[in-house]
Amino acid sequence: MNRLTREQANALLLEILLSQQVNSNLIRKNVAELSKRVGGLSAKNILRYTDDEFAAIFSEKPAIHRFVNRMSRQTKQLFLLLDEKYHDDARTIWLPAVAASEVIDRLQEFPGIGEHKARVGLFVLTREFGVHVMNDDGDYAVKGCEKLPSRYDGVDTPLLRNR
Repeated sequence: MNRLTREQANALLLEILLSQQVNSNLIRKNVAELSKRVGGLSAKNILRYTDDEFAAIFSEKPAIHRFVNRMSRQTKQLFLLLDEKYHDDARTIWLPAVAASEVIDRLQEFPGIGEHKARVGLFVLTREFGVHVMNDDGDYAVKGCEKLPSRYDGVDTPLLRNR
């Protein structure tokens, strides 16, 4: 099952990048604001700006992120890789259904997304958005992120499917 549109999936990928000690609702709101400012979250819309122009868009009030220069640069790098490797569609990171370790590896290819953010991304994909990811018997518990499991009755593992 994948009920996410391309725009929603691209937004979710950007939310994973921007999640850095910031409330998830604020991140989601800011990603929606960025989408509005650039006309949609696609590589075409993001990459048409120079680095300076894009940093200026990021810094307009309300700022998209408190680390404007670094995150605007990483956002452009994210969309460049998303375009080159995944045809500007974040859904192809997890579709067709792949093993959890593969989703983690693919997410970590993006600048600014390390193992912790990739695990949180896997958790959110499967628990909140119902994306099917195959169980490969790995340990994908979300550690050091107490608020997230509390939204799911204390569950700290992604919802994985048997092969």
